Amino acid sequence: MREPLVIQAFVRRLYRGVTLLAAFIALAALGTALTTAGARTPTTGNGTARFADLGDLNNKLARAIMRVEGELPHANSIVESPGRELRALNDLEATKLRAVGQFPDVFGLPYSETFTKLSCIDEKIKVGRIAMLELEHGVLKGALASVNGERYASKLLLLSLESAKQCKDQLEVELLHTFDVTTAEQMEVGVNQTTPTGTDTTNPAGLNVPPPLEHAYATNGFIGRHEQDYVATGVDGGHPDNWPKGRNVLFFDVFDLLNSTTGAQNVEKASETNLESQGFAPVPDTSLGSGEKVFQLQPPGSPLLSTIIYVQRGPFILKIAGSCNGCTPGSVESSLETLAQAQLAQAVQNGFPAS
Repeated sequence: MREPLVIQAFVRRLYRGVTLLAAFIALAALGTALTTAGARTPTTGNGTARFADLGDLNNKLARAIMRVEGELPHANSIVESPGRELRALNDLEATKLRAVGQFPDVFGLPYSETFTKLSCIDEKIKVGRIAMLELEHGVLKGALASVNGERYASKLLLLSLESAKQCKDQLEVELLHTFDVTTAEQMEVGVNQTTPTGTDTTNPAGLNVPPPLEHAYATNGFIGRHEQDYVATGVDGGHPDNWPKGRNVLFFDVFDLLNSTTGAQNVEKASETNLESQGFAPVPDTSLGSGEKVFQLQPPGSPLLSTIIYVQRGPFILKIAGSCNGCTPGSVESSLETLAQAQLAQAVQNGFPAS
């Protein structure tokens, strides 16, 4: 199996130069993000409604982009109905405001990234509205003949819609940070984060997964991923020979967000195929409830067992991987099960479907 360079770099950093095959088999199976994540977002407000409204905004933006693209096939094409596009922009603004209504009343400085993304959506919608108002009222006719003002305004509308969607995608990934287990929960289950805020990506090419799985993400409405890694408290991850026997020590938690339930189901199936192609075997487990599937792999001659838990619900996929020295294959060891239950409970509290 070919491990991406970013995984090898992570392993070298975490284990201080020790080569641990099974420990990063789980990482390679999950794929890792590349972009450093932003600040953690608030855990109040209605997370379920927040993601639902942002999902509605995503679909409306996607439809608007497709419609405008279809009306601009040639260099001199212009938008057919500025009035219709103004109504669509007003609807986008109203949908965004519904989502904002599910945020806490007060953020504070730790949530500046969230404010930035919300402001970005506002600005792009306003740019498109100004362009359509000028186009609707004939302001651009003849005034910018050398650059085709009407065509410029039409292209500007398309660019503003595409930029607004990019900002919306980044905002949703930022909101996935609310799914991370809290410091108190980490202490309770006995783990520590290996990075302060985890890693994020909105580009399928940044997931470092095999081409067939990357294609599944790219063609099923991938919005973004948030990843957080943990190590058991008081354990040196760099010396597996000294790991306590029979308990998981390294943990890799991933949240993927797609634009639909069907998209998430398709990606989850592709992920299963990817795991099975690498030798992972399914394991029966129901400790996390609906949508759960478990896979394990213990390479020949290695004492390290990799366990990967999937929970797919709605447009979300939760993936939790653990690495254990001396665990018995065929069941989920209690320390991994405890972290997975805490992780899922925190996610459900902030918008991950309860069932």
